Amino acid sequence: MVGRIHEAQRSPSKFDDKGKLPDTKKLAGIKTKEYQGSGYNQLRFDDTTNQISSQLHSSHGATQLNLGNLSHPKETESSDGRGEGFELRTDQWGALRAGQGLLLSTHAQDGASANHLDTTEAKNQLESSLNNAKALSEVAKNQQTDPLENLDYLKSFISDLEKDQSDESKNQADAFKQALMVLASPNSIGLSSNEDIHLSADKQISLSAGDSINLSTQKNFLVHAQNKISLFAAQEGARLYAAKGKVEIQAQGDGADLIARKGIQIISTEDRIEFIASKKIVLIADTTQIEIGGAGVLPTTPGLFEVKAGQHKFLGPQEIAVGFDKLPISSIFDDKFQLLDPLGKKLADLDYKITNIASNEQFLGKSDKNGFTKRLGTTSSQKLKIEFNYEDLIVNEIEDKEEQK
Repeated sequence: MVGRIHEAQRSPSKFDDKGKLPDTKKLAGIKTKEYQGSGYNQLRFDDTTNQISSQLHSSHGATQLNLGNLSHPKETESSDGRGEGFELRTDQWGALRAGQGLLLSTHAQDGASANHLDTTEAKNQLESSLNNAKALSEVAKNQQTDPLENLDYLKSFISDLEKDQSDESKNQADAFKQALMVLASPNSIGLSSNEDIHLSADKQISLSAGDSINLSTQKNFLVHAQNKISLFAAQEGARLYAAKGKVEIQAQGDGADLIARKGIQIISTEDRIEFIASKKIVLIADTTQIEIGGAGVLPTTPGLFEVKAGQHKFLGPQEIAVGFDKLPISSIFDDKFQLLDPLGKKLADLDYKITNIASNEQFLGKSDKNGFTKRLGTTSSQKLKIEFNYEDLIVNEIEDKEEQK
């Protein structure tokens, strides 16, 4: 025996189970076969002119990472193109996780010339949005209505995008200060579903636009607020129109005020206007008053009382029965709880567990900067148990003080 050839019986790799030499001579890589099965894994490099690409592929679920100038599997020297860039795809399930933070962006970064977590464009846009919202919120506050509540949260979010300026981080690349997720684009972002879209947050949801926010629905538009609803228009007024059906406004637990700097008009173009009160109606203009109630019609004026009529007719007394539909009484039991230490110090960022004694339902969360839990609501009075690990907090504080010494 003069010599031997290693694996002389082995056939060349047939990537994607397609094509044959010499047509596929520009493909290289590694391909393995499933033990006692028909599946395979492959790392394929395609050096075809104008179709250079690489692929990491598992036949299970057609799970692939495609990079470069993407094309369909080659049976000849070339194949139809599929796109350019990268594609991560599977016929099964997918998950994308990053424990320290995640950035999804369509802002260009030519030749990977900046840090991979560079959010300069997104941060600038958010800061501009914050400044606009802050200015409008100040206008609302000056007009004695409610300012926006999300400004501090948005400012904190922007701060968490900035690079840590400590000495330990001087030579490190940009990194988020918390496990944030940022979705950014210089153009438009589309979110579409043939079924439902759910947005949920334990704290604030902020919507801000440099132009208009438009909401449209083919059925109902329902808004519920546990505390209050506040609307403010700074320039061009507010409108509420109903093309069909009634417009109903109820204050079920208190009064209602309608105030205008100038005139108020109440018009019924085809029917009547009724003012009904269970006690009395008082009309006041300048120094004159007309009071209508159980005691009668009582005009009061320092000036002239003038009546013009074709006839005058005065009859005996007669009572009018007035019936009212009873307004529902709110029966919501809700509250949030503030966690304090024995000295009254607010316990911020503390994990807690609230248990409903009757239903054994549990609510987990972290207290906010003022030590408050999230608000819980029930339809009846319920007993709750609140648990948090205060001992760990004390130990951590002691350790921090010792390190500072």
